[in-house]
Amino acid sequence: LWVGRSSSSSSGGGSSGGMVTTTQSRTPSSTINGNTTTNNNLSTATIHTILTTYTLLKQSALLLPPLLLTRRALNSTRNAIVDYFRGRIFRQTFTRMERAYLRYYEFPAAIRAVARLASQIGILLCLSVAVRCWMFMIL
Repeated sequence: LWVGRSSSSSSGGGSSGGMVTTTQSRTPSSTINGNTTTNNNLSTATIHTILTTYTLLKQSALLLPPLLLTRRALNSTRNAIVDYFRGRIFRQTFTRMERAYLRYYEFPAAIRAVARLASQIGILLCLSVAVRCWMFMIL
């Protein structure tokens, strides 16, 4: 509220001590408990801008965890589907290669290992019999 003095010409034109009147200012104001507050349009716009920015940042921060979880779930699902289809193709190819590998490399290697083991056991048995015979002949 703006309190000002105005001269009154209707009361006889006295120049000393005019009438005290109240005039409305151009900015809205309110009086609470004797304190006058003025609402300036620029300050209201600034506060509104700050509150809007804060609200947008807060809502974005609240949406971030669900967005990350959804993205991770969709990527995991996509990877599982892609791995399944690729795995089928690779599995079939690998099975063919594994059969060939078993046929040409693993089975002969296993047969060689069994033959080596059997020959070592046979040689040791023959040597033990030979040593016993030699010991009986000398003693």
